[in-house]
Parts: sequence; structure tokens; C-alpha cells
Amino acid sequence: MKNDRKLKLPTADEACAALGLVLASEAFRASPQLAAFLEFVVKAVLEVKGDRVKSYTIGVEVLRRPLNFDPQTDPTVRVEATRLRRALDRYYAGPGQSDAVVIELPRGSYVPTFTYRAKGRDPQIGEKAKRAAIRRGFWVAGGLLLAAAAVGAWFVLSHRVSGNNVAGDWPTRAAQLRPGNGMPTLMVPNFETIGTPRDNTVSAATLRQKMRDAFSRFETINIPADSQEPSQSVEYRLLGFVDYPGDGGVRVRLSLLDVAEGNVAWTQTFMPLPGEDREEMENRIASEAATMILQPSGIIRARDYNRFLVGGRGDARYRCLLITSDAFRSFYPDAHERARHCLERLIAIDPGFGIGYSYLAGVINQEWAFGFGRFGDDPDALDAALTLARRGVELGPDSARAWHILSTILFNRRDVPAAIAAMQKSMALNPYDTIVAADYGGRLVSIGDIDHGMTYLERYAGVGGVRPIWQHFYLFLGNYMRDKFPEATHEADEMTSDIYTFGLFARALTAAVNGSTDKGRANWEKLIALRPVWRENPRGALERFISSPAILDRLTRDLAAAGLGPAN
Repeated sequence: MKNDRKLKLPTADEACAALGLVLASEAFRASPQLAAFLEFVVKAVLEVKGDRVKSYTIGVEVLRRPLNFDPQTDPTVRVEATRLRRALDRYYAGPGQSDAVVIELPRGSYVPTFTYRAKGRDPQIGEKAKRAAIRRGFWVAGGLLLAAAAVGAWFVLSHRVSGNNVAGDWPTRAAQLRPGNGMPTLMVPNFETIGTPRDNTVSAATLRQKMRDAFSRFETINIPADSQEPSQSVEYRLLGFVDYPGDGGVRVRLSLLDVAEGNVAWTQTFMPLPGEDREEMENRIASEAATMILQPSGIIRARDYNRFLVGGRGDARYRCLLITSDAFRSFYPDAHERARHCLERLIAIDPGFGIGYSYLAGVINQEWAFGFGRFGDDPDALDAALTLARRGVELGPDSARAWHILSTILFNRRDVPAAIAAMQKSMALNPYDTIVAADYGGRLVSIGDIDHGMTYLERYAGVGGVRPIWQHFYLFLGNYMRDKFPEATHEADEMTSDIYTFGLFARALTAAVNGSTDKGRANWEKLIALRPVWRENPRGALERFISSPAILDRLTRDLAAAGLGPAN
């Protein structure tokens, strides 16, 4: 009986969904400190980081106590834990009385437990939690499981919003652009220090400058100079605390404040790794913070989706880039149409909107590569995309993203030397952008340089957040060509979307190769129903994304051998 009960514990996804319902409740929205406490301990358990659920860590990283906080003499954590237990009891006795999964914080412990109610599972919990998670925006803490749930929720929302709400009013809104480039502003004031630093320990001033330099390389954020007053409102502040304890060590705590919302969006404490010197630690902190905060799947972008799109605030240019980023990830034709609409309007109104030209080039390039939307069958699509991408680089020669988008178009045009040069330029301009480094690895795989490409992919794919679906495809491709079929199958199965054509192809091929004929055929039928060209000319469809003849020969041969595609 004991073992049977263990088998019926909630899954991680169900626990994550239950958290979304709690955080969306009125009581927890009114108490951000309790919400942060609960979110932190649940995330730690779901990510199998239970060692972080300690009084000191909770006090410093969640409750914002000083780095010299002593939980033995300061009862803050115990008091807040008691308040949290009572708040959970009230929630499950009231608004949460119908929730299928219950979260509890046992007395004497800060490690939460998850149990089903006696009535069993509620099949509606997933959808209700998705809607709740969107409203609350609870995934900003950076946990992969929480982030994955919220990304999925955002896609559901974005593709249900009507054109009138998202794109239809762009001509009116765009005419009222704010001064500057329209991007949000992140202030990085001087870091505070505790104690006296010794030689060869992290310098608060040097670390701050390195972080400012790393952040300034991302196009969708403004980092004002020390002597410069912000030209627009400040949305975020990064606070740094560098503690030099008496043992000669160092601890660095960073906290990202969401000024508009008046709360802490993220906090993390860094300590030296074994054998790590001062410069290595400073560089690591700058890199990890930039990745966590500013990547497309990072903390700021997550919060801004909810604030600027759902809430309708902010500059039209930034909102348009958020819409376009969603289109890049989703592969929905209507999302591309909305993105293209707002970009075209904004470029007409603001001809100096350089990154807008680049993003529009990226929209056209992606439609051509995957064969959908207005430019899916346009023979001149890549010419149009190239013209726009070059204009984006002209207007923003120091923009890593502009060079990255230009590179992807050059790869699709089979101008490989120029494409590699542009990608390397992008990585030099922003070595902190792991999306570009992973894409570089994938592109190398697609042209047949598999070992070199997989080195980049295995190092950078999914760093700092949710792994985009295209990274799974590149990893599938590299593993498949190395005859690592279990790994290839795993990556194929991770591409669960039924609208991403290359994912359907990978799932169909690996299922058939592994002997699951029915599963392979089912995915193949979904693929050709979505894009009929795959039925008669799968090689032509693959050629839009893969240029290596050896890879194309192998894939089409294996496809035919599996009984899929046209017979040879």
C-alpha cells in the first residue's frame, strides 16, 4: 500500500500548475513576500535543488536580509514560514478548495510537499494554471520547469488575441513613439560592499563595470552611462552586494528590481568555484547574470511580455519586437502576420529603427525556410530579406542581433563563407548571447561540419533558460548523423509541437527507424497535411534548412527505407 501511494504522487508539471493557481490567488497577489517564499522553495524542489532550501538562503535570496544574516539569532525566516503555512491553509480552505493538488509546508521544514486531494486528479488544472500563470507572471524566477510552463501559456494567449487587440491599432500607437529607441531602461548603480576586500578578491567596482558592459551588448535594453540621466522612465535596477567576510572569501548577491511593479524580480548569490581566481569569477558572474536576465527567454523578457503586451503599455517599437520574438518561436502564420504588420508600420514611421529592419528580415527568412506564410513560396523572399538585413546592419553596425539575422539569411542563400563571417562578427559583438553561439553550432551541423557544430550545441544549447525547439532539431540532426539513435530519438521527442515541420519530420523518421511504424506514419501524415510538399519532395523541403548533400542523401534515403516519402 505504501508503494502504491508513492506512485500516485503528483508529477512535476502538476505541482508547477498547482503553484500557478496559488500565486494567482488574491491573497498571494497581495503578499509578494509570501509568494516569493513559496515560489522559491517549490522551484528548488522541482529542479532537484533541495540543498538550497535552507534558512540562510531563503533569508538572503528571498527575504532580502543582509549577507551577514544569522538565522540562529534572527527569526525572520521562521516567522515568514509560519505566515506562509497559515496563508496556504486559508487558501485551500477557501478559493483553493477545489484544487486537485495541494502544496503544504510541513512544520519544522521549509521543503514543500505535493499531494492529491482524495477526489483525485482534476483534468482542468493544467489549463486553469496556464491562465493563472500568465496573469501572475510567476515564472520570472528563472527555473526551467516554471519557465517552460509559462512559455507554453504565453503561446496559448498570444494566438487567441485578436488582430484588433495586437496589431490593428499599430498605426495609431506607433505615431506616438517615445523619445529614444523605445527599449526599457536598466540602471546599474554602484554595488554596496560589506567588510574589507583583500588582494586577489572580486572588486565591486570592476564587477559592476563588467556587468554594465555585458548588458549593454543586448539591443533590447538601455544601460545609461554613469554621467547620463535616463532619457525615459527606468523599468529595472540591478543592485549588487559584495560581502568580504573575515575568512578572506567573497560572496556576491545580485537583485533585479522591477521598478514598475515595485518588487524583486530575481536574486542570486555567487561564491567562488574551486580554483577560480578573481577575474574568472567576475567574468562568470557577468556572463551568468546577462544570460539569465537578458536572453529572449530571460527574466526581463518574461515580465515584459505580460506588462507590455497583455497590459498594452510601453513603446510601440519594443512591443513589436516582443510580438516578433514570439513569432520566431511559435511558427504560427498568424503570429508572423502580426509581426510583419507592426514592423512594416514602424519602419515607415521611424526609418531609423534599425533592429526593426533586421527583425522584419528574420520574419521573411523564417517563412521561406519553413515554407509557410506570405513568403513561404515566394522565389524572391531571400532577396527581400537580404536587403532588409543589410539595412539593419547599416543602421546598427554594432548590433550583434543584426549580424546574426544577416548570417542566417546568408546561410539559406548558400553563401557559406559570408554567413560564417557574419555569425562570428555577431559572437564577437556579444559573446554573452548564447542563442547566437548555439545557432552557430547548428548551422555548422547543417553544412556538414558536425563535430565542430555539436561542440557549440552541447555547450550553449538551452543555457540560461528554456531550450528553443530549433535547438532540439539541430541536436537531433547531429546525433542522427553520428548514429547516436537514442540521443536523436530523445531530441526528436522533445519537439512536441504539431506545427513545427522539422520536428514532425524528426519524430516520424526516428519512430520508423526504431520500429514504431504506426507512430512514424502518424507523424508523417500530420506533416504532409500541414505542408503537402513533403509528400512528393521531402528533399526540397529539407534543402531550405540543410545544405550538406551528404546529410540530405542520408535523410531522404532513410526516409524512403522506412516507407515514408516518395518511393525511389
